[in-house]
Amino acid sequence: MLLTLPVTILAAGSPAEPATSLLPLSQAQQVSMGIRLAPIDPAQAPVLSLPGSVVVPPESQRVVASAVAGLLTEVRVGVGDRVAAGQILARISSPHLVGLQRDLQSARVQLGLANDTLDRDERLLAEGLIPLARVQAARARRVDADALVTERRLQLRLAGLGDAESGDADLRTQAAIVAPAAGVIIEASALNGQRVEAATALFRIASAATLWLELQVPADRVAAIALGNRVEWPQRGVIARVSAIGAAVAAGQTVMVRATVAQGGERIRPGESLQALVRLAVPAAANWRVPQAAITQLGPRTVLFVTHPQGARMVAVQVHGRDEDGAMIEAALTATDRVVVSGVSALKSMVSEQRR
Repeated sequence: MLLTLPVTILAAGSPAEPATSLLPLSQAQQVSMGIRLAPIDPAQAPVLSLPGSVVVPPESQRVVASAVAGLLTEVRVGVGDRVAAGQILARISSPHLVGLQRDLQSARVQLGLANDTLDRDERLLAEGLIPLARVQAARARRVDADALVTERRLQLRLAGLGDAESGDADLRTQAAIVAPAAGVIIEASALNGQRVEAATALFRIASAATLWLELQVPADRVAAIALGNRVEWPQRGVIARVSAIGAAVAAGQTVMVRATVAQGGERIRPGESLQALVRLAVPAAANWRVPQAAITQLGPRTVLFVTHPQGARMVAVQVHGRDEDGAMIEAALTATDRVVVSGVSALKSMVSEQRR
């Protein structure tokens, strides 16, 4: 609670300086100066309130693209949908699929011929009718044919046709575009009836296993933040830890600080805006927390004014940290002290006049 300062004010210097004389004030002067007081608290972890957003680490994102050029005939998911690994996201119709299947069938025929030729030549070699070099050549052709079949099968699998479908006698013109991993769709550009080229990105999937909070910290405050500081988003029950501090200052004179979510990640989504609280470490030398308005400079020294039975005294302080509205200080104070938070400039003027 803010209190009214007594009528008579006494300002005292630091221990190295003699005390100034009494500074008598009438009630009218006191009111006109707007002098008000506030209590002090034991030093505690400073807290910064910072804006930011939820992002997905690059290693937790997967881009799903079309392997072939064609026409999207069916789109099953959109932004925000959760998908499982292997789930069909869309279907594409492409004449290129027919060519890939034909190539696979042709490769299988060549592999069958290579196997037959090798079997025949090995029998003839056993009977001593052909040289070993002919059998070795047949074996090499069989290896090449087998590799070609594997290559054609992989091409079809990348295009969206599985082994079972690619083995059908009838050629297919459609293939499925599936999710490579479980997660949430955070980007979707696919539309029914859309023509796409090969390698066109259609979906971006984010795994919810790991999320980051990227915070924008004013450049003059970032020095107070350290790796491991606790970050909270109370409204969503999210707890994170600072894992990286940017080295560059952005155009808005802010520095990016990243925190890895440790708790509550299932309750948030990538792209959400937030206002997080960063709890800084308590400075080892600090013993009190006072309102920032109480701290002032008097020449080269940092001081504040404290109530006294006869008025007020001036105390030298050392500031070890600041948060939104408080300062962690080292000073000779007691728990019952009250500090001046309004009218400080007037008291400074009185002290200066007293010392002349």
